[in-house]
Amino acid sequence: MSSARVLAVEALLQVEFDGAYANILTNEILSQNDLSSADAGMFTDLVNGTLRWERYLDTIINYCSSREIVDLSDEVRSVLRLSTYSYLIRGTQAHAIVNEGVETIRNLDGERATSFVNAVLRRITERTAEEWRIYADQRVEDADQEAIMYSLPNWIVKVFQSQIPDQLERIALFEKQNQPPSITYLRRPGTETDTTGLAPGNWSPYALREIDKKLSRQKLKTGELTVQDEGSQLTSWALSMALIEGPDLNWLDMTAGPGGKAVFLAAIAQMRGAKLVANEIHPHRAELVRNVLRRSELNAEILIGDANFGAWAPKSFDRVLLDAPCTGLGALRRRAESRWRRTEKDLADLVIGQRKLLRSAIAATRSGGIVGYVTCSLHPRETTEIVLEAAKTHKIEFVDVPRLLPGIPLAPGPFLQLWPHRHDTDGMFMAILRVE
Repeated sequence: MSSARVLAVEALLQVEFDGAYANILTNEILSQNDLSSADAGMFTDLVNGTLRWERYLDTIINYCSSREIVDLSDEVRSVLRLSTYSYLIRGTQAHAIVNEGVETIRNLDGERATSFVNAVLRRITERTAEEWRIYADQRVEDADQEAIMYSLPNWIVKVFQSQIPDQLERIALFEKQNQPPSITYLRRPGTETDTTGLAPGNWSPYALREIDKKLSRQKLKTGELTVQDEGSQLTSWALSMALIEGPDLNWLDMTAGPGGKAVFLAAIAQMRGAKLVANEIHPHRAELVRNVLRRSELNAEILIGDANFGAWAPKSFDRVLLDAPCTGLGALRRRAESRWRRTEKDLADLVIGQRKLLRSAIAATRSGGIVGYVTCSLHPRETTEIVLEAAKTHKIEFVDVPRLLPGIPLAPGPFLQLWPHRHDTDGMFMAILRVE
């Protein structure tokens, strides 16, 4: 039995009951345990994949268990989920699944649950993964079909159904959101980087995709590269490319943590002789911004405080980036547990905060300056509705973002909306508002 499996189950328990974030937790566990490269990769996939597919896995387990999964012990539930994921999604051999599942629960909880785990896993492995898809698809209620088969909460599926009426395209999105994202790096603007072990990105001129993990990680340590999704790069790139009249010396990143977009903006600002102010409300995230800028040999003024009450005079900035806190519906593939934590109530609360922050961003921007409003969301309430509402109450005009990013297939209109299944990026939204 691989120790990676035991560590993965322990990680799942921490995510479910301690509120841990899977991406942070997996890195911490890997730094504390000497796993081979293969085991480290398996461990990470077991944790994130099990979390992504949780609802579908629970459905299959319930078909094969004499007790509902909610009534099982925490350890048994996590072992069954992980084992079922290994079999149905990773394609691990049936005999290995049963043996490893039994050994894992024995390691975690002694002998008392081994017979039960053995019986459930044997029933699951009586059918192939494809047979289970057919079996489950024929039995779930129509209203729950897409949510169960692609492992999402019903409310999120309803959002995507309203956005993408075509079912085949919607399924392509669901499938993409259940796959781990490829690793993309930002090459710091203004520098030359040896691209051995790397490939160009699809859209951003500064994006590089990982081919050789060892070579790319060396460049990451030296600050030549920072990990950043190509969608995030495009929002910073568009903000820096938009033309403005008059002075262009003072830039603001209103919600800068953990610092990815601040690196991009600081590098461009430095090339143009401008100054970046990076604001972050949370001190620990402000420290992350400071560290990533230092590692990249870039300068910015770091402020800690609520951006709604910024330590700056009104109309102080020529360019403002507002990367507003959001539901993260555009990054479900990246944050494996987030689909189970976000609720419609969260959406309502976040929209209120987004409105306030956008008002503050407009107030901080001089006449003729621009505000880039960004969210990693596919929900219109967090994207187009926010900026169209602002246009009714503020003297602003929209900059045509797609014209700043030629060659990228985008929907008509002045906004940027990226889709994981169309662009192989996170689902980033951007509007650029010129303040009159």
